[in-house]
Order: sequence, then structure tokens, then C-alpha cells
Amino acid sequence: MRQEDLRLLSGLQLFKELTTTELMMVLMAIDKIRYEPGQIIVREGTQGDSFYIVKEGEVEVRKYDGKGVEHTLATLGPGECFGEIALMDFEPRSANVYAQKSCTLYRLTRDDFANLISHHKEIERKFYKAIALVLAERLRRSNEYLTFNLEVGEMISEIEKKE
Repeated sequence: MRQEDLRLLSGLQLFKELTTTELMMVLMAIDKIRYEPGQIIVREGTQGDSFYIVKEGEVEVRKYDGKGVEHTLATLGPGECFGEIALMDFEPRSANVYAQKSCTLYRLTRDDFANLISHHKEIERKFYKAIALVLAERLRRSNEYLTFNLEVGEMISEIEKKE
């Protein structure tokens, strides 16, 4: 384990409250995986069982709409993460994730996470508190996005009525 790995984890919202010792325990539970550009990391609709942190490179999160068109939802780089919900639920993945550039990811499986928190209740408490804050922020952003889209839809309806 290197200092840069500890810095990367400590910079994530999900691990900000963890002590250095707790971060080292998390690092011992994760493995590193390499992907080349264009490789799929996560496939929408498949069973989620892992959480990922981008160590190096870049990934793209994409989702198909009702017409079968795939849209980019986000581009994630070093220090950003995806798939954290898979550590808690057994629902299918909600989007595809592709390696945009060559990348190295940390992967924490649900089983390894469950083992880690079963032996370290303080890590569990801190993680679940952090995930609640992350999800609250995402909900806030989603509400803003939804409100914006509703307003645009109303404006378009008004314009169409005038034509």
C-alpha cells in the first residue's frame, strides 16, 4: 500500500471519516483491475456485486433511453467512484460503464465489503453515514434536473399552443 492509494481513498466522500488504519483495512479488501479503451466494466441489467474507484484513467457511464439510444450520463476520472449501491442491494445495474481511456480501477466486492464491516463496526457506521450523504446530494441534483425538465416541457407546450 502506498501513500497515494491512501490519499485517493481519503479524498472520497465515502471514506473521508475513516482513520488511516481503517483506510488500510479497506485497501487490503480491494483489488486492482486494468481496462483498455472501449472495454465494458459494468453492463446495465446485470447483477451488481462490486463498487469501483477510478485510480487512473477515465470511464464513461452510459444509459439507453426508451428509443434504444445510448446517452452519456457522466465521465469519471481519478478519485471518482461508481457502483456503491451494489454493496447494499441486489438490484440489477442501472447503466453501462465503459473504459474511455486505459484505466486502473480499485474494485471492492459485496462479499469482501460484508466481511470487512462484519469485523469493523466503526467502518460500517462511517460508510453508511457517508453513503446517506452521497445519496442525499444525488437526490437533490436529480430533483433540480427534473424540475428544470418540467419547466422546459411547460415552455415548449406554451409555445406550441401559440402556434
